[in-house]
Amino acid sequence: MTFRGTLDVAFATEYSVPLLVGNQLVRRGNAATLRTETSRVVFESVDVHTFDSSGNELGAFTAPATGFADPSTGVEPGYGIVHVVMVDSGTSALAVGGAMGGRASPVEVTASVIIRGRTLGGEEIATGEWQFPVDVCRGCLVYYAPEADDPLTVERDCSLTADAPAGLCRPGLDNPVDCRLCSKIEPICDDPSF
Repeated sequence: MTFRGTLDVAFATEYSVPLLVGNQLVRRGNAATLRTETSRVVFESVDVHTFDSSGNELGAFTAPATGFADPSTGVEPGYGIVHVVMVDSGTSALAVGGAMGGRASPVEVTASVIIRGRTLGGEEIATGEWQFPVDVCRGCLVYYAPEADDPLTVERDCSLTADAPAGLCRPGLDNPVDCRLCSKIEPICDDPSF
């Protein structure tokens, strides 16, 4: 479980995650009487509002959503997964401001999310509002491995890239990026002082 996200705009402009959504509607279907299940929920859209640490709104958008959640079984809710963009490219650009050429310290952005859907019975439903903090930065996830530093130079660098690790699935989202993976592509990866 993650309680906070990190978006490094040197590698990605949007922060997205899969969310686990619970459906507490009671089952209505009955195979014995040929009654159709109407409490299954199909996700249709997501409303997202983003705010800075002072509570000022940075952006708002609605995006399509796909997925479903089965009805509850007794006291246990049915669960489904929906993929949500929490911070869009416009918000991430606002958060880091004019630092697109150099480093930018992490700025907290809070995403407020409401997932909307419809039951198979045709009833429109929505989740409660859920908030998630995301630190938006430029270059903060770059990791300078000691074995990448050339011992023949005085300053720290990332010039020994021969033993670079395998690539990342989602560079710029939450996990450190080894400088050897982006060396010669992104100036921040070559020079820690950039």
